[in-house]
Order: sequence, then C-alpha cells, then structure tokens
Amino acid sequence: MEQPNENIGTKKDLVCYRLQTAKADLKSLCMMRSILRFNGGLIYEGTLL
Repeated sequence: MEQPNENIGTKKDLVCYRLQTAKADLKSLCMMRSILRFNGGLIYEGTLL
C-alpha cells in the first residue's frame, strides 16, 4: 500500500495563498492611488504617487 504524498497539496496551497495576497495588495494599491488622486497627490520619497 502506498503512502500519500504530502507535498501535493502544500505547493498548491502556497500558490493559492500567494495569489490571494497579491490580489489584496493590488486592491490596497488601487484604493491608495484613488485617495491620493482625490487629495491632489502626495510626494513620497521623491516620487509622485
């Protein structure tokens, strides 16, 4: 009888977690840019956001 391979789900879970994190980061970035545009922009470390 074969033992189940425990590595099958872990890579998929990690990829799904990273995709969810990236989506949340992009959503936060979009919200921050909208706020900054509404407020007329903000200088941060020499660049206009």
